[in-house]
Amino acid sequence: RARDRAAHRRAQMAPRGVKLVLAAAVTAALPGVPRALQEQCPNSVLEQSCTGPESAAEFITLLDNRSYDKTKRPPCRDGGRVGPTVVEVQFKLTQLSDVNAKAGTITVNGYLRSWWRDPRLAWHGHGDDGCVAEINLPSLAQDPPIWMPDLFIANFISRDTDGIESLTQIGADGMVWHSEQASLVLKTSFELGKLPFDTHRARVTLASYSQDVSRLRLVAKGGTVGAEVSGIGVEADPITSSTWSFDANGLDADTNGFSTLGELAVVDNWDYVTLLWTFTRKPRYYMMQVVLPCTLFLLVSYIQFFVAADAAPARAALAVIPVLIMRTMS
Repeated sequence: RARDRAAHRRAQMAPRGVKLVLAAAVTAALPGVPRALQEQCPNSVLEQSCTGPESAAEFITLLDNRSYDKTKRPPCRDGGRVGPTVVEVQFKLTQLSDVNAKAGTITVNGYLRSWWRDPRLAWHGHGDDGCVAEINLPSLAQDPPIWMPDLFIANFISRDTDGIESLTQIGADGMVWHSEQASLVLKTSFELGKLPFDTHRARVTLASYSQDVSRLRLVAKGGTVGAEVSGIGVEADPITSSTWSFDANGLDADTNGFSTLGELAVVDNWDYVTLLWTFTRKPRYYMMQVVLPCTLFLLVSYIQFFVAADAAPARAALAVIPVLIMRTMS
């Protein structure tokens, strides 16, 4: 009995011993940190001193101290030359919501993105003992504290602004990335001569409202300034649709997504960047619901030629009934 009690006591003590070893290992991993604090903040490290802003509010205060003028556009891309500000643009397509061939419009959802460099916004980043590598400024539509390009969409019909959010991320080197949700109704040209095997081109055309090419140049993301075709104008993750396919550059967009080049046109000394993509109708519905029934009823109407010539009512019925059925289906 004494041996049984001793063995039972050792079995009860074993889990506690394991816990003590683990606790000792955690304590050893975080020297100088009280054990109570380790339990509240596991895997925490001691805070190190740094310089520069850590939040959006501190960054805006930094701009105020620098007497930053948001009405003045940034200098050229590298900040050391005199020239137009270069703004890169891109449309991130997420959904083709509606296609209205009769009205010549499409409704799309996605994100309008733009990039530019403003050296006046730079600060010491992580590599220079800075606190953070970038600052996020959410929802700047009302009163942005920094210079923003005044871009507009030349071919849009309407734009839904309810619940739309935006984000502006500023890097320590002064590189700015702006992204905003967009639900757009766009004017689009349709060519329906090959229906149901028709293919159409959708586009988002961007331009500056007040800055000509001497002050601002537009280019698709990663493109060459002044080149007619360059960069990545439209980018999309895999998109599935029961009606349309988005095959581009030989890729299956339903599986791989797609990206397309941007096109630039200079009109009256103003840059217009067109971000475009193609969408092709999936013909299966029309083939099964329209083409195949029409073919069958056409064959039925031809049966009248195999009916005796003196059976006029029967021949008339075979000629008229398919027409009435097609009329009802339409």
